[in-house]
Amino acid sequence: MKKAIKIILLSVIIIGIILYSLFINGLLVTDYSAILGESNRLIWQGRTYWSASYKGYEVGRIIAKGEPNLVLHQIKNDPNHNYLFSSGFRDSVLYMAEDYEPETNIGGEVRLAVWCNSEIKDADFLKAIAEIERQKTSTFKYETDIIDEKVAGEQYMDKLYLAYEKSPMADVYVGYLGRINGKWAITTHIPNHTYYEDGEINTKRHTVECYIIPETYHAMLDMFGKEYF
Repeated sequence: MKKAIKIILLSVIIIGIILYSLFINGLLVTDYSAILGESNRLIWQGRTYWSASYKGYEVGRIIAKGEPNLVLHQIKNDPNHNYLFSSGFRDSVLYMAEDYEPETNIGGEVRLAVWCNSEIKDADFLKAIAEIERQKTSTFKYETDIIDEKVAGEQYMDKLYLAYEKSPMADVYVGYLGRINGKWAITTHIPNHTYYEDGEINTKRHTVECYIIPETYHAMLDMFGKEYF
């Protein structure tokens, strides 16, 4: 009798493992409604998605498929499916819903930063960045052609993105962080580009507002930015 019970339990476990594997790998997916249209526009369950380039996310299970050859994964910590990840033989693409605003997740502790294409999880750095973000205000103005253009000895800035407790990835843009005329600074306001009649960007010099970062944080910024600044 005990032997029979053991065999039954073992069979149930094996079947469970097989079903779970099929579930994770999308072999049990019944949703084939995803559509990839022009300009890489993705339509799924009535929402429009566009490709995005954020970092710091984890890909979850397959939740939908579609044509042509679409395989869509959910993103962990994203219960509302504001993001989707498309895995393919040649290309893999992260998509973000057109109606989603990452800033809605601002709040709580900062758990991840992406700066200079590096994912930073160091607790002391994240604490410093959170403090800088709370304190920053426009303390000086700076004229430039393009804020992210590297100009030796004058300008070296890079985008800073943060992930908060409820953020599925580092998708909250907080400004350009780096050095201006040798001083650590973060932007507080960048004017929108204007365009000529033919659609070309007007790159004439414009005024960017910045915050001079207190010396208290310089050692931390030097440590994590030494390879770039």
